Amino acid sequence: GPWLFGEYTLADVFFAPVAARIAGYGLPVGALAREYVAAHLADPAFRAWRAAGIAVKYDPDPYDLPLKSDPWPGPT
Repeated sequence: GPWLFGEYTLADVFFAPVAARIAGYGLPVGALAREYVAAHLADPAFRAWRAAGIAVKYDPDPYDLPLKSDPWPGPT
């Protein structure tokens, strides 16, 4: 099969984010790595994982609080 050890294993789970970054950033890789990335991108479980991640909405600034700012107390 297209996976690291023939069948899909935890090793492939571990490298799924790496495959996503190779594809997402268009990183230059050899033919065998391209086939491995393509296998991930075509895998239904991988596609469901990516879709779930895209659907999550994150607060880009969760610690934005209206706090008072004082000048630095050091020498001027």
